[in-house]
Amino acid sequence: MPRRHSGNAAGAGTKAALSQNVKGMTIGAALREATVKAGPLFATGHAATGLVSAKVAALTRGAMTAMMITKLKLAAALLLATCVLGIGSGLLTYRTRAAEITMNLSGDPPPAARQTDQPAKADQAPVQESNEPAPATQKTGKAKKRDPKGDKQISAKEVLTKSFKMGKRPRLIVALQNGAVEIAADADGSIDARVTKEAKADTQEAAQDALKSLEVNMEQEGDTVKITSRMPAKEKRGTHASASAVLRVPPGTTLDAQTANGAVSLTGSTGEARIETSNGAIRVRDCTSALDLKTANGAISVTGGAGQVKATTANGSVEIQGARAVVTAHSTNGALHFKGMLGKGQQSFHTNNGSIVLELPADARFRVEAETVHGRVTSEFSIASSAGKTKNRLSGTTGEDASTTLKLHTQNGSITLKRQKAAD
Repeated sequence: MPRRHSGNAAGAGTKAALSQNVKGMTIGAALREATVKAGPLFATGHAATGLVSAKVAALTRGAMTAMMITKLKLAAALLLATCVLGIGSGLLTYRTRAAEITMNLSGDPPPAARQTDQPAKADQAPVQESNEPAPATQKTGKAKKRDPKGDKQISAKEVLTKSFKMGKRPRLIVALQNGAVEIAADADGSIDARVTKEAKADTQEAAQDALKSLEVNMEQEGDTVKITSRMPAKEKRGTHASASAVLRVPPGTTLDAQTANGAVSLTGSTGEARIETSNGAIRVRDCTSALDLKTANGAISVTGGAGQVKATTANGSVEIQGARAVVTAHSTNGALHFKGMLGKGQQSFHTNNGSIVLELPADARFRVEAETVHGRVTSEFSIASSAGKTKNRLSGTTGEDASTTLKLHTQNGSITLKRQKAAD
């Protein structure tokens, strides 16, 4: 019997313990389910009435509040750490840049370029550093040898001389390209020629080539000497060639001189002389023979002329001093001036834009017809007018038996007749 009682008591204790565990487990599950349901309500700020007791609700609300505060503190700590790291990096960069600027100002070499481990782009080759100097820019063509004195072109020259024995009726024909011609009538029985060839280019080689391409011929046929120069049909770009001449001829030589671009001068008495230049002045001194002078752009000056003088210029003045000269002077744009004694015959002075001045001996006798469109006609001579006198027109004679006729006309300019002074 006692054993049976003891066994029953042990079984009853075991049953009671198991009942307590099951009861605890049941309560824990119910609490957990209620808490899960109440969490969202607390998170949204709603009450969980009916789900949990007031005590449990208070505990749950406190726990969630503590968790929220903990999360906020952690986020603030992370933000503060990030700011500190950013400020520190900025200060480090600023100090490094300041050190670089200080080194540059002090004259020290700048720091080496920072290397990067990033791969090069597909369309960009990686940069390779090299200590070799960069190659010079390549230029096509040969190197140019410049004039050490500056940027002027290099000049090449060649001088040709020749002498020709002449007979009683010498004649000289000169036709040059781009150069001056100087003639003096003081040689004794011969024509002496000195021709200078000159070429200019950017290089010495080009100048020499241009010099060779300029041909000069000097030849004699009987009493006629011919001196000519000839350029190629087309000059190379950047080159310029010319031929100038200094000539000595016997007095009385018939002269025919022509040059394309350059001045022409004649000194001394020759035979009939014809001189023409495209762009350049013409000057004649002490020549008593007939002169035919023409220039496209340039002045014409004749001193000591006696005989027939014909002077024509497109743009330039004409000035003549002569004794017993018969003058035909024409200028498109330029003044006309004559001083001296006029020969017998008709004298003509005509210009489109310029004045006309004639200085004649006080006892000169002449017939005059003077007219200007825009200007005034004045005379120091007493002229008997046959057609009346106006400010821009004069027609009449001075003295008796006038064998010289003056025809004076200008489009824009004045016309003046002056008496020479005794000193003149």
